[in-house]
Amino acid sequence: MTDSHGIDIREANLDAAEQITAIVAILDAHARSDASHGAPLADAVKQGLVASLKREGDPLVLLAYAGAVPIGVAVCLGGAATFDPRVLRLHDVAVTPDYAGERSHVAMLLMQAAEVHARAKAEPAETDTKREPELYPRVGVDVLQDWNVFVGGNVTPELYLSGLRHGAFLLSTGNAQRWCDPARRAVFPLETVKWPKTVQRAMRRPQFTVTIDRAFVDVVRACGDRPGSQSWLSEDVIAVESALHERGLAHSVEVWNTETKKLVGGIFGVAVGALFAGESMFHRETDASKVAFAALVECLRAAQFRLFDVQLMTPHLASLGCIEISRVQYKKELAASVDLASAFPRQVPSAARMTDARS
Repeated sequence: MTDSHGIDIREANLDAAEQITAIVAILDAHARSDASHGAPLADAVKQGLVASLKREGDPLVLLAYAGAVPIGVAVCLGGAATFDPRVLRLHDVAVTPDYAGERSHVAMLLMQAAEVHARAKAEPAETDTKREPELYPRVGVDVLQDWNVFVGGNVTPELYLSGLRHGAFLLSTGNAQRWCDPARRAVFPLETVKWPKTVQRAMRRPQFTVTIDRAFVDVVRACGDRPGSQSWLSEDVIAVESALHERGLAHSVEVWNTETKKLVGGIFGVAVGALFAGESMFHRETDASKVAFAALVECLRAAQFRLFDVQLMTPHLASLGCIEISRVQYKKELAASVDLASAFPRQVPSAARMTDARS
C-alpha cells in the first residue's frame, strides 16, 4: 500500500539479508533516539533479533519505504502472543529518526497496514498456550506508549469477551478497531466509596429518575454521538454490544428527566464474572452522567462485584473518585474477578436514593 506522501508499506521477507539489515538498523536507531525511552539494543540482541522472531512461529513484519529507502518497521506476532488466534499483537512500531518527514504519520500507516493484514489473513488454529513473547525489548514506546496493542479479528461477542478476560478493551475509531492493554489502568475502588460533594448534590436532585436496562441501545448510541464528528462506535460494535445485552452480559443505567420523560444521561458496560467493564457514559443535562455513574456503582456494590474497570483516566473520572493502578496490579485483580459469579441487579439499590421506573 502506498499513500499520497509516497510512503510504501511492504511485508518484509525474513530470509532476505538486505531486509533483515534494514529491520535491525531501524529498530536500533530508534532505540538510540531521544524519542524512545527504551534501552539501546545490545549487540547480542541485534545479532539474534530475526532468529528470535522466527522462533515465534509466523510473525508479520512490515517495512515502510520512502522511495527505495526503508524508514520504518512494524513487528506483529500471532498465536500464543495474543489473547485470541484471530488477532495480532503489535510488539513494536519504529521509525528511523533520520527520516525528515512526519514520523508519527509513518507509524500510523504501519499500524493501519497491520490491521489490513490481520483482517485478510486466514484464521490460524486455536492455541491453549498464552504467554509473553521472549523478544528483544520493545523500542517503539513513543508510538505504543508502553501499551499492548492488538489488531484484527472480526468483532464478535466471543472475541469481545476474550479481550476483556485478557485485560484488553476495544478502542474503536472510525474503521480502525484496536484492542488496548495500557500500562496504567483506571478503576473505581468499590470497596471504599466516599462520594465527592458534587456527586452527593447531584444524587439529591429531584428532577432525575434512574432505570436499569430500559433503553440499552439508546444509551450506547448516545455515548457514541460526538457532535460535529463521526461516531466512535461503529455499527458492528453496536451490534456486538446489543448481542451481549441480549445474553444478559451488557447493561445500561439510564437517567431520565422526571418531568419531560426524556433520556438525559446514562452509562453502559459489560459484566464478566465479578468484573464490570465500563465502556462509556454521556449526559444531556448537567450532572446526569454523575448520577448514572453513582447509581451504577451502587448496583455493583449491591451485587458484590469486585472490579469496576473504567479503562483510561480522565479529569472527569478522577473527580468521581477513580484511581489508576499498574497493568500488573490490574491483571491480578482481573484474575481474581472474572471467574466469580455476580448477578447484575434488576433494580437500582436504595443506597443510590433513586427509584427504578422500569416496571
